[in-house]
Amino acid sequence: MKLIVFEGYNDLQFFRSFFTKVMNAKVITSKAKSLVNIFKGLVAENPEMARVEVLLWENEKLLLLSVGGKDNLKLIAEGLRPLVNVIKRNEEDITGIVFITDDDAKEVVDITLKGLNDLNLRVKTIFYKSHLEDLILSITRLAILDDNSKNLLESIIEMIMMEKIFEDDKYIKKRKVGIVHAIVGPKCFGHLFDELFIKINPQEVVQDLDVFKELIDWLND
Repeated sequence: MKLIVFEGYNDLQFFRSFFTKVMNAKVITSKAKSLVNIFKGLVAENPEMARVEVLLWENEKLLLLSVGGKDNLKLIAEGLRPLVNVIKRNEEDITGIVFITDDDAKEVVDITLKGLNDLNLRVKTIFYKSHLEDLILSITRLAILDDNSKNLLESIIEMIMMEKIFEDDKYIKKRKVGIVHAIVGPKCFGHLFDELFIKINPQEVVQDLDVFKELIDWLND
């Protein structure tokens, strides 16, 4: 079993969609309630922020954990050690951990990694070059959308970029993602991510976006 750790739930949903729609993984969360409860305990100080999904990919379990913010990443190092033995008693074993976060969490991730040094686990970090919003927009550009949706997206984004009110707007990327959300997958973010990954060429995604190439290389190592 491999553990994949994210800051927030949107990140988890994004990569769950990647695994299920591109890598053909199966969601088995409802069949793995004991694992879900164990890993929610890692964020015991703020358990309502912890989200857990369990996937099955090529006969291996992938446990996706979001901790509700970069500050909670430190709790992984503090809580994982006693859980390793608990998991083994349940005939499970963690063979590796990867942290997937944006650049501004690097300092916290480094502290977390030091706390895991003696667990004899294969640990990796993958950083977005900027933020999740950039990754979502990159996938949107690669998605094969119908002409109406594509033209509408481009025209609205171009329109807001021309408005002076949005000059130097620190939320401009979130606004763009909001537009994509409304047009491509309006139900929820999980729906949006599913729709985007259904509409892409898998090889193109892996070739063009390093974060996915690094993740696949780590899983296959």
